[in-house]
Amino acid sequence: MTSEERRRRSARPGTRRQIPIGRVGAIIPDDRPHCKPVPFRVINWGMRVIIAGDRRWYAPDLARQVVNRLLRRHGPQLVIVHGGGDGIDRAFAEACFDLRVEQKVHFAQWDDLGAPGAVIAYYRDGRPYNSNAEPPRNAEMVAAGAEMCIAFHRFLASSKGTKDCVRRAIEAGIPTFLIDSDKAQPRRVRKGHGRSG
Repeated sequence: MTSEERRRRSARPGTRRQIPIGRVGAIIPDDRPHCKPVPFRVINWGMRVIIAGDRRWYAPDLARQVVNRLLRRHGPQLVIVHGGGDGIDRAFAEACFDLRVEQKVHFAQWDDLGAPGAVIAYYRDGRPYNSNAEPPRNAEMVAAGAEMCIAFHRFLASSKGTKDCVRRAIEAGIPTFLIDSDKAQPRRVRKGHGRSG
């Protein structure tokens, strides 16, 4: 008896095989191998990378270089997680869009004045906002889980939001790296390190 015959015998009529094909897969009924595959969506269990960075540092070439490097290393199941802000977040959003990399955006709730721990400040035009919106957003990104966190900041020690995200990632046991120049050379940041706060 060949392996194909054993497989056909052990398969009950009506059972199905799922064949993942990138982000889309196909279901082929075992009892009808000649049938056209039925597409289905594959859940992405890929490498999740948190990106935290300076709102004043817009570096699209650096972001594209890092995303390409991550793609080569971890494959097309890569998921970039960021805060959807200006600067580094915007550069990574654009790089992910251009390179067709999945991204998960966690926006800070600047307009939620009733949030626990909200600190009310005012824009120049007089509108109020929650100036303490970044820490809950950072906590949400870290709590969602990731295999790596990369911080982009030239002066991390003087940072508020990026440093908070780095601290939370380190405390959660997520390997965390800092890139502080356009050279894109990551350095590991550990608890108690002067840069992580």
